[in-house]
Amino acid sequence: MNRTFFGVALASLLVVCQASAQSINIDFGNPGAGPASNYAAAGQAGFWNKIPAAGGTDYILKDLAGNMTTVHFSQSGAEGVLTASDPSVSGNDATLMNDGIITHVYGTDSCFFFTGLTPGTYDLVTYAWRPSNPSLIAKSFADNTPGIELSGGAWPGQQTHGVTYGHHIVTVDQSGAMTSHSGLNSSSGEPIGAVCNGMQLRLLPTTTVPAIGTYGLAFLAALLFAAAAWIIRHRATRPQPA
Repeated sequence: MNRTFFGVALASLLVVCQASAQSINIDFGNPGAGPASNYAAAGQAGFWNKIPAAGGTDYILKDLAGNMTTVHFSQSGAEGVLTASDPSVSGNDATLMNDGIITHVYGTDSCFFFTGLTPGTYDLVTYAWRPSNPSLIAKSFADNTPGIELSGGAWPGQQTHGVTYGHHIVTVDQSGAMTSHSGLNSSSGEPIGAVCNGMQLRLLPTTTVPAIGTYGLAFLAALLFAAAAWIIRHRATRPQPA
């Protein structure tokens, strides 16, 4: 074991921690508790920030561990909150998908503004599924990112790309800002309205780091402490020059 290994292991741990601190779950809808922290939906399990439809309000978001971050969030364009009781969903899926912010006007989307993000590449999941009217097709997209994602259809029993959510890979520059949108795909759905149920944002590592869970992270931390102890002991027992 040497300093190079110790440095690489420490750098890997820092990358994992940084990505975790910039990973955020959001549940839109009425004030109150969001899904349980062990609910991952289509992304990562952790704390869910509960955000209503109040346009222009600045929210400071919490990370997956429930710790406050430097990330600020606001939105505009949504006309209010929708609450439904779609019988096809249950449990934490129902908590996330049975409410959200709604827009009724084609071309007037809900716009989401993030600031204070660490520059880098992010995985963005946008839940856009209309409970009780799943045949309505919603769209989601992000500024400076190619592609418009469509979602809609009968509840498939689990979170499914193209049915309950859209997915984008978004690059955030040195400004730390990101803007994304969700709304109706056509004017034919205006009386029903399009709902955005929530979002998940995850900073992707800039170096290749194997995915590890809680036990893997604990093992890596223990390995780092063992490496440090070995280096200290090795120095203490090394013969001193005459």
